[in-house]
Amino acid sequence: MQPAHQQLSDCPEIYDDCAGMLPPGQHLVIGLNPPFGKRNALARKFVMHAARAHSPRVIVLIVPPDTPIPDGYIVMYEDQTTMAGRCTIHPSPVF
Repeated sequence: MQPAHQQLSDCPEIYDDCAGMLPPGQHLVIGLNPPFGKRNALARKFVMHAARAHSPRVIVLIVPPDTPIPDGYIVMYEDQTTMAGRCTIHPSPVF
């Protein structure tokens, strides 16, 4: 199965500059569920990079509550209870 936008899957790292491959920010929605890292450092890095490098219209986040909100963005919905204290790691299916 080929991805709908093959050129987007060709970008080897999230930190690489793929800006030329993405639509303009006003037409872009980015969803992130980044690795949190120690003291949420990786989550912060992912969120700030997405906002700074791509200027999306909307950023959808699954991050720890203390992850900073990038300048120019507002929180439209926040839920700190749904996954509180639950493990979200699932084993891979066996084929």
